[in-house]
Amino acid sequence: MKKYTALLLLTIFLLMSGCALPGDGGPEANMPETSLDADETEYDAPDGFETDGYENTVDIEGTVKGVMKLEPADDSEKAKEKIPLVLYYQDRNGFVIPATRRIEKVEGIAKAALSCLVDSALNRETLQYFGLYPVLPEGTRVLGMTIKEGIATVDFNEKLLEYEDQKTERNIITSIVYTLTEFNTISKVRILINGYQVDVLKFETDVSEPLGREDVLINASRVNIGQDGMKLDVYLFRKANDMFSYIAPVSVEVDRLPEEEIPGKIIELLNGDFSEKGFYSELPSDTRLMDSHLSDGMLVLDFSPEYIQYGGSARERAILDQVLLSMKQIKGTEKIKIMIDGSETVLPEGTDTSIEMKFPALINDIIDSEI
Repeated sequence: MKKYTALLLLTIFLLMSGCALPGDGGPEANMPETSLDADETEYDAPDGFETDGYENTVDIEGTVKGVMKLEPADDSEKAKEKIPLVLYYQDRNGFVIPATRRIEKVEGIAKAALSCLVDSALNRETLQYFGLYPVLPEGTRVLGMTIKEGIATVDFNEKLLEYEDQKTERNIITSIVYTLTEFNTISKVRILINGYQVDVLKFETDVSEPLGREDVLINASRVNIGQDGMKLDVYLFRKANDMFSYIAPVSVEVDRLPEEEIPGKIIELLNGDFSEKGFYSELPSDTRLMDSHLSDGMLVLDFSPEYIQYGGSARERAILDQVLLSMKQIKGTEKIKIMIDGSETVLPEGTDTSIEMKFPALINDIIDSEI
């Protein structure tokens, strides 16, 4: 009897530590970058459903098998490798927040990532303590997925459309697009429902074409970008509850800019007032970008002296994360070098700016970590 009781407790503990599947009931600047690819798999559509031109070669599954497994009873068996994924959830006020989760490495990992976004009892219970909530409606299932030439075509069941307001619609689309484009092999996402193309959703979001990050607004008043402008994502902080604050992207529409003017515009926006939405920046006020240039993947940012008018190692880390994550969207940028008033220096809390900085590999890595 004691043996069975111990096994039951182990099962409950392990189930509580992972992402839920539909139907289950439920950065550091110098950190090595992840290279996460989604499998280029294809699937059979249900009989009678249109596939709109993509091939069908493998069977589909409503859930991703193997994402939640108990550790093998035999100690000699090697435990399944877990990998970090950046997934996009929402907070209690309906703002989309990225967070890092760890799930078992399985075939069809992009599909598994989507399953972790579905509203279920287990997902809600796992996330609620951290002030986050699932985005996709309860019962949402991925019927199949194919990835070809950077475009992920995802076929959802009709449950994806069971929502009642515009904000939820915005969050569903931005969460799907941003989560999947975290994978190196995915640049755009095409959404189908039961095998059919849907052009416009019920609150006027246009999904008739594949959508990439450059096509959608996140934490904004709508999803689709106006035809004449462009958007920039600036990374700001937001308090999710009394215990946790997170960094998250906020899209701002701007007039079209030459590539060389984008870094300066990003810093200008990071100095903006986003308090109406509950977001804030740690960048010292009046910080200016005096110069910038991109060469061989290195983006050099020369800041005014106001940049170093702060104290505290946590704030130094936060400012660096804001700058690095916001600059990642600039095409051709692989690493960052920071200068202050034309010179390399050591920042107030010890960061040596003579060392090139890579983008943070993980964002808001707290849910599956020790706290």
